[in-house]
Order: sequence, then structure tokens, then C-alpha cells
Amino acid sequence: MSLTVYEAVGVVVLLLRRRLPATTFVVGFGALLAALVWGAGEGAKLSPLVFLPLAVLLYNLGHHGASWRRTV
Repeated sequence: MSLTVYEAVGVVVLLLRRRLPATTFVVGFGALLAALVWGAGEGAKLSPLVFLPLAVLLYNLGHHGASWRRTV
């Protein structure tokens, strides 16, 4: 259940990543953290591919962020 929700959130934040880079990174990171905690509680084995959306969002934050001061 939690991975399905994480995948849905991942799709939405990837679609909005250019418009709101900092917000989508924070939401994507929070969703990944929740999926990892929930998955560990259920004993699920997660693929390393769950980190791919976060890597894309982090790159996008660095590339499309207005300035590093504003991003921080």
C-alpha cells in the first residue's frame, strides 16, 4: 500500500518539478522517507530504484532553483 502511494506522489512531483523545484523536492523526500519507514515496518524489500525520483528532483533543484540562498 505505501509503495503505491509513494509512486503516485512521485509521479505528481516529477510533473511539477520545474514549476516548484524546492517544494517538490521536500514533498518527494518526505514521501520517500514515509515509504521507507512504512516498508521497513511491513518487512518489505525495496528496490534501489525508489531513490530515482529523489535523484531527479535533487538535480532539478540544483539546475532550476532560483539561487542557492533562496533554495536554502
